[in-house]
Amino acid sequence: MLVALVTAYLLSQITSSLVATRGLKGGQRGLMLALPLLFVGIVARFPAGLAVYWITTSLWSLGQQLCLRRMAPALPGPAVVAAPLPNELVSEPSQPRKRKRKRGRRR
Repeated sequence: MLVALVTAYLLSQITSSLVATRGLKGGQRGLMLALPLLFVGIVARFPAGLAVYWITTSLWSLGQQLCLRRMAPALPGPAVVAAPLPNELVSEPSQPRKRKRKRGRRR
């Protein structure tokens, strides 16, 4: 029973990590995919109910990721540049004011 739970945990976590880290590159993605392998020893020592909870949470987040990818509109390519303002609405940057010197008595 324990082997089945650990295997289900690994499969659900790695699948969820694959889907969630599509945009990441290099070491970040590799770390996210390696973390479930590092946690196998920890999962095996905890009660079975906690492993079931982690598996269902992982599957739930996997379903959310898949639904969001399917339902969300595609991101636009390059950013749209706003139209320039008419000249009368654009103000020149103001120059700092010069301080007036106070003329006082010298001692």
